[in-house]
Amino acid sequence: MSSDWCTIESDPGVFTELLESVGVKGVELEELWTLDDDSLAQLDPVFGLIFLFKWTPGSDTSLAHQTPLTTDEMPPDLFFARQVTTNACATQAILSVIFNSEHKGVQLGSTLSEFKSFTSSFPADLKGEAIGASAELQQAHNSFARKDSFLHEGRQHVATGNEDVFHFVAYLPFGNKVYELDGLQS
Repeated sequence: MSSDWCTIESDPGVFTELLESVGVKGVELEELWTLDDDSLAQLDPVFGLIFLFKWTPGSDTSLAHQTPLTTDEMPPDLFFARQVTTNACATQAILSVIFNSEHKGVQLGSTLSEFKSFTSSFPADLKGEAIGASAELQQAHNSFARKDSFLHEGRQHVATGNEDVFHFVAYLPFGNKVYELDGLQS
């Protein structure tokens, strides 16, 4: 099951609809063109930021270029999942932000509340496996598959070796610190 996740558009409307399709309320994703204080203030509250990076094998997508925290150094209630499923990084970044939101207006709904509770004691790699194995998350994610206008019969677009590949990384406040949650990092 986990190998059948498709690429989805980097579009805040798509991400908002994806969350709504699994029962989340009180969250709307917005696109930012600048990180100045005025722009961020217009969006208050901000639960986190999701950046899209061009990815190449062996590259470091981290903005900080620092050594990742060890399991012992991570706050125990910080939700972090290693990405073990190809093409799931958008959904993983979105889940990282909303699962770690301390804002009272975020309502996860039953699907994600149960998933978060079920995986709360899992190590990061098993959380990633659980995301990849979740039929509900995969179905919601794949419902926003990129459609290539030159393909017919409903086939989904698959990147070839000549195309650029991109990766989503979440940045979020948690316990008076800002964390970079990149599922490709340890």
